Amino acid sequence: MRTGLMLVTRTHLALLAALLAGGYWAPYAGAQDRPVFEVQLNAITLVLRANDSFAFEVKALDALGREVKDVAPRWTLSAEPGNTGVGELRVDGTTGMFVAKKPGRCRLRVNVAKRSDECRIEVRPARNPRGKPLNYKARLPARVRVNGPFYQFGVPRKGKGFTATVYDKYFRVLDWPRNMLHWSVSLSRMDSIGPVSGVLTAHDKSREEVIYVVVLKEPNRGKGGERYCMNSCHVYFEETKAPKIAFKNAAFREKMWEDNKQRMIKRYRDEARRRKDAQQVLVSPIHVQVRAGARVQFGARAFGKSGDECWADLRAECTGKSNRLDKETGRFAAGKRMGLYVLRFTDEISGIYGEGTVLVSPPGTRRTDGSRIQLVPAAKNVVDPGGRTEIVATVYDQDGAKVDKTLLQWAVAAGSEDRARLKAAKSGCVFTARRNAEPGLVTVLCADHNSGVRASIEIRIRNPNGGIHR
Repeated sequence: MRTGLMLVTRTHLALLAALLAGGYWAPYAGAQDRPVFEVQLNAITLVLRANDSFAFEVKALDALGREVKDVAPRWTLSAEPGNTGVGELRVDGTTGMFVAKKPGRCRLRVNVAKRSDECRIEVRPARNPRGKPLNYKARLPARVRVNGPFYQFGVPRKGKGFTATVYDKYFRVLDWPRNMLHWSVSLSRMDSIGPVSGVLTAHDKSREEVIYVVVLKEPNRGKGGERYCMNSCHVYFEETKAPKIAFKNAAFREKMWEDNKQRMIKRYRDEARRRKDAQQVLVSPIHVQVRAGARVQFGARAFGKSGDECWADLRAECTGKSNRLDKETGRFAAGKRMGLYVLRFTDEISGIYGEGTVLVSPPGTRRTDGSRIQLVPAAKNVVDPGGRTEIVATVYDQDGAKVDKTLLQWAVAAGSEDRARLKAAKSGCVFTARRNAEPGLVTVLCADHNSGVRASIEIRIRNPNGGIHR
């Protein structure tokens, strides 16, 4: 019996070894043994303004939904008929920066190992409420800082590079592509760090290393180029190797950076309060359709009476509890719950606000070429507190034909969630004003998961004491 048990055990071990050698043991197979089953862009549909930019990220997944590393995606940007020069794409591996040039439509396709994904992009002009064009220029870097303290002890673990945060002139975070940063070390040892990756390949344990980062105007080709700004940090391999003066210098540089930041912000804030120039707040992107778990960088800008950009003390908020929004940087992380969410950026000085929307779609969403949504109230667009009205939605394609198969998502604008509630209906949705709702306008938003297009309509809540609140 003991011999039989040994034979069975050896047979099982031999079978297990054969499975491992053949790559059938999926949980332990390497990335090179796992074929790409799905490719995902962080955006499915994107709407932004001319001179805006958007950072695309691509993920390759295997059949079990695990990310496959070290892939080489192929990016293709194609304009739709009659739309030329809409934008340009700057690619760095799995990251692509789309820069909008002029109004129009285009498509971005990414391919990895015979799998592909696509994003539809619409670029709109920047205009004020009266329809006049704004002096809407691209946001450019003015400052950069290596992430972490100015004096660091130890280097990033193997394979992980240094990272940096880029700011504009108002100390707002810019989502700047990594291939437009140039890294170097102590000038005399420039070959010991990856110029694009920021990975330190060699370091001297006996002395400090000075890490330099430069923000370039064009994609980094490994030789530097014209720059916007630069900064540096000091790195010691071991804390015991650092002299006492290093700790004093570290505290001095941290204080100098923070004091300069607060001084500049105070100057901008005082000037904004004195001039009261902000007349409009524009959020970018205007609308984006993503999958659950995707990350998107939002930004907001204020414009004055002359149409030029001005400083504003912007505060961000977002509807939906399952999502995460970094109120300082505008970085949005979509939760697992599908829905239409509104991001509002409010100027605390003037009270003026602007909004952008995120449509979180379920996996396997059907793609259609819907062009617009028409929203029409079935009876009236004025209701009493506690009253209701139905909103009819119709989706049309680019040829003007009605699209039958739709998956609509409804939401009210940020700040109005306690004034009305929406309930999906066969032809649209039912708008019900709450009994204690304040009179005034409520913006209702609608988006289609299949086509990604969005539309809005305003419903007015009547003043119960007579007349219409304006």
